[in-house]
Amino acid sequence: MNFRFFSTLLFTCATFFVPACAPKPMVDENAVFTSVKDNVNAMQNKDLEGVMATVHPDSPSFGSTREVLQDLFKKYDLRITLSDLKIVSATPEEVKVSFVQKTERLKGPVDLQSSVCDGVHTLRKDHGKWKIYNTLSGKAVALPANS
Repeated sequence: MNFRFFSTLLFTCATFFVPACAPKPMVDENAVFTSVKDNVNAMQNKDLEGVMATVHPDSPSFGSTREVLQDLFKKYDLRITLSDLKIVSATPEEVKVSFVQKTERLKGPVDLQSSVCDGVHTLRKDHGKWKIYNTLSGKAVALPANS
């Protein structure tokens, strides 16, 4: 067998078979990010049921979330901007997603300042859909009044 034929055969095999052996992602990144974005969109639209649909029913804070949001929605109009979504870790059962969130108070008492914070959402599946189970937020940095 000549060298040219062998190298062509090797290249052809590598081209077709090596990509098939590459590791597959553990989770559908788009589905995970969509769940986080749906949560923020529902918050911004004051859609209580929409927010609750993105929270895992087994979350330790599930029960209190509804009450907190009802009060928040009555008092404030907010603009929430989400950025820098990244999967930090993933298994078929749980995903951790880091984020940066800017929350601007448009209307409401000044006791809630506009701010930027980072954090990590832990999502778990519920009936095949990724839902937020827990959130660890970093320190919020207050924004100037006219940001």
